[in-house]
Formats: sequence, C-alpha cells, structure tokens
Amino acid sequence: METSLEACHDAQQFRQADARDHVLALTIAPWPRAAYDCVSLEIFMDPKIEETIKWFRKIYLDGIPVLLKQNDTAFLSFVCVVAATDALAGYCYDFPKVGDRFKTFITSYFPPVYAKHGLNLYLFRCRLLHNFSPAYFSLVHASPKLHLSPSSIGDTILSDDVFFSDMRTAAESYFADLQSSPQLQQCMLDRLQNIQEGGAISVSALT
Repeated sequence: METSLEACHDAQQFRQADARDHVLALTIAPWPRAAYDCVSLEIFMDPKIEETIKWFRKIYLDGIPVLLKQNDTAFLSFVCVVAATDALAGYCYDFPKVGDRFKTFITSYFPPVYAKHGLNLYLFRCRLLHNFSPAYFSLVHASPKLHLSPSSIGDTILSDDVFFSDMRTAAESYFADLQSSPQLQQCMLDRLQNIQEGGAISVSALT
C-alpha cells in the first residue's frame, strides 16, 4: 500500500522532538496506517554528518554542563553556547552573511520568546567571541526566573542554565529535521567540506 502525501502531512503535524532523550514522540489518535509507515522513514546520512553530530554532542552538549556547576566558570558557558549556536547556524543555512544565519537559526529553532532578541543576540555573540565581553545582556548564574527579563541597567538578563537548555533543545530539533531532509544534509555537508569558512569538529589524541 502506498503512503499518501496527506498521511505524511498529518503525521508531521503531530511530530514533537524529545530533545532530552533524542527520540521522536508521536501523539495522535487515531492514526491511519499510512501515517505510521511515513514517519518511520529515515534518510541515509553521510558519515561525516553523523560524526559531526556525535562530536557536537560530546563537546558542547556534554561539556557545557561542567561549566554550569559553579559561578566561576559560568561566563565560559555563555561563550560556548553562542559558539555552538554559530556552528549550528552555519550547518543549517548557506546565507553569505554570518548575522543572517545566526538570527535565522534563533528565530527558527529557539523558543519564540527569543525572536525579538535576535539582533542583540547576534551582537552579543560578536562581542563575546571577539572581545570576550558581553553586550546588550546582563549575565547571571543559575537564575532561571530572571531569564530574558529586563535588568536594572536597561538591558536583558540571560541565565546560563536556561540559555544552555534552550540551545540544546534547538540543536536536537535541528538534528531531527536533518535526519529527514536531503536539503539540510547537503547544506551541512557543504559546510563541513568548506575548509576556508567551515570544516568538521573533532578532538584527537596526540600520537
């Protein structure tokens, strides 16, 4: 029995990415049999892409929580989160301007509340990565209730724990989309093979 495009569309409407467990949770009742057939399909990914995802998770998603354990290293967690977001944006889009890629990834994959901060987050990224100093945001450690609220000096508060958690969820949502999109896979592969502006990530032992 052929799977209809309508059934595929219906299934996609109810797909939710469970970022914590790296699985797809599907919730709909009742479902046509064709919907089950549709959502189970995965597209073969180039080994370079799979290797990059593995290292991204190991370096950023497993590494940043170590920095979140104490206030003394919290600042470095912000550096890593914007660097990770920058990398994801480069994998996801082939826009010539870095700012356009970064802001589009924020609006596409981060929670909607981030959308109005897209430009300032990009400027924050530039200042943090190039000058090692924040701009447009006041940084706090383990204060989730203050996240994205106005600060006493007129900018916006970023709490390290929530900022990382939202980046992690965005990353896993993107990886889920990547699994079923030849276009996204090709864009990422092009980025990995572009030694001048991209390249792969890995850490190797010295021999």
